[in-house]
Amino acid sequence: MENKERRVFDVHGRKYALLEKIGAGGQGTVWTTNYEGLLVKLAKIETESLRRNYYRRLKYIMLREDLPHSSIAAPKDLLAEPDCGYVMELMDSMKPLDEILLPSPEEKDVSLWYRRDGAIRRRIFILHRLA
Repeated sequence: MENKERRVFDVHGRKYALLEKIGAGGQGTVWTTNYEGLLVKLAKIETESLRRNYYRRLKYIMLREDLPHSSIAAPKDLLAEPDCGYVMELMDSMKPLDEILLPSPEEKDVSLWYRRDGAIRRRIFILHRLA
């Protein structure tokens, strides 16, 4: 039986097997890889112009030493064409913003969810770090 596992390469030629999709949204999808602690984000980029702009912004983030990389999923390497995206470290303590901003439809007690997840103090802290 043929292995249908998807593979991508970074700009240095390192090969990553995309094993499990762990997130998806408007910007793209995030995958676990065959390297412990490394994830790949595949971006939804539709034109070459948007791709160049996306990579320009990623390179800026990668070169900035004054950014708090320990608290953001910063790109470690860029993906090579034909794919668009980057390699990043797995950060176990991170949660998607939508989990913090909106309760799930299954949540029975919204006020308990809000307090349990850090209330206003945590949300202001996150917004401060993002700014």
